[in-house]
Amino acid sequence: MIRRCLPHVKPNGTVLELGFMDGQWTDHFLAKGCSVVAVEGALKNVEFGHNKYRSQPRVRMVRSLFDDYRPEEKFDLIHMGGMLKHLDNPGDLLRIAKGWLKPDGILTATTPNANSLHRRVGVHMGMLKDLTDLSETDNAVGNLRHYDLNSFRQLLETSGFNNFYFHYQAGVE
Repeated sequence: MIRRCLPHVKPNGTVLELGFMDGQWTDHFLAKGCSVVAVEGALKNVEFGHNKYRSQPRVRMVRSLFDDYRPEEKFDLIHMGGMLKHLDNPGDLLRIAKGWLKPDGILTATTPNANSLHRRVGVHMGMLKDLTDLSETDNAVGNLRHYDLNSFRQLLETSGFNNFYFHYQAGVE
């Protein structure tokens, strides 16, 4: 997924990364010369980021809930890596974040596919009622929903992102 998104990242641009986790995306943004503001709510992930990038002036770690964060600048890219499924009102954040983009800025938003093979197997085995059902693991990690291609597209469109395209793996959808 990272490889498919990277061609759309403006070299030497400014990136707002919502949902840092371990810096996997951050490393790729830095390799393209970008400056990164990484917003993360989990203290352990923020501490990890501070340690990993302590000598990297192009990374600024911010501990905040996404809904509470208000940047002082606009960005070339906002990256939302798999975090929309954790929010009570993901459309609200998307509508607000649209104003955080520069006029030619882009949003990359990723999410696991509700129609994935492992979810289909779970339904077939009776472990899930349907493809959008939440498992014990989903509840443990704070997932509130799953998206398929159509529901993710609808979320983006109703949030004001009307000019977009999707990358997805053949056979997954």
